[in-house]
Amino acid sequence: LSKSQISKGISRGEFWWWDDPRLGTIMAIRRRGILPETLRDIILHVGIKTSEASLSWENIYSANRKYLDPRANRYFCVLDPITLIIRDVPKSYIARPPLHPDYPERGFREIEVKAENGEARVYVSKRDLELFKKKHLIRLMALFNVEVEGVEGDAIHAVYRGESVEEASQAKAPIIQWVPIDSYVEVEIVMPDASIAKGVGEKELGDLNVDTIIQFVRIGFARLDGKDRGKLRFYFAHE
Repeated sequence: LSKSQISKGISRGEFWWWDDPRLGTIMAIRRRGILPETLRDIILHVGIKTSEASLSWENIYSANRKYLDPRANRYFCVLDPITLIIRDVPKSYIARPPLHPDYPERGFREIEVKAENGEARVYVSKRDLELFKKKHLIRLMALFNVEVEGVEGDAIHAVYRGESVEEASQAKAPIIQWVPIDSYVEVEIVMPDASIAKGVGEKELGDLNVDTIIQFVRIGFARLDGKDRGKLRFYFAHE
């Protein structure tokens, strides 16, 4: 929070500007999606002290999560995408995951997965690769179950195993997000350490307004910072 040190860091090229996500300035945390009411709660909690006070990021995130969780609609995003090839799929599907699981009145998204000659393809995250290696049955969220047959390089091969949620639950199958291979938007997420995570997201993300804060399922809360030629850039807030 030292203004002089931040100014020197900007001059040396260590930080982008005063809104660099590595900083604790108002500009920086606002860009990440930390809400004004969160700061108010933290200030009231810390109170007035004669000595210096330390603030924990985890406490800030916890307070912010309390406000964001009921507000932020959910969307699928797959970071470091790899292809999941599924055979014996009996038909094309339209998944209808809710915008928010606790508020069904908000409606749902429609995501189509096309099956051609019994084969469907979706993107899944490379970060879930170990799940595919360890677990035979996987549930694609709001879609159907698949049984893993093998992993070859950056492609996973699986077979369709029905729509039963109960069967997936009994098998303790992991539930993962996915994105259609033929319908998506490119996504970049600026992380708190200023690194950039790249992936693909469901097409409906393209309809969001800049400054909208959402929750990427199994990733965390993020604020839409801008759109450039169809590519969406988000700033990550926290899990």
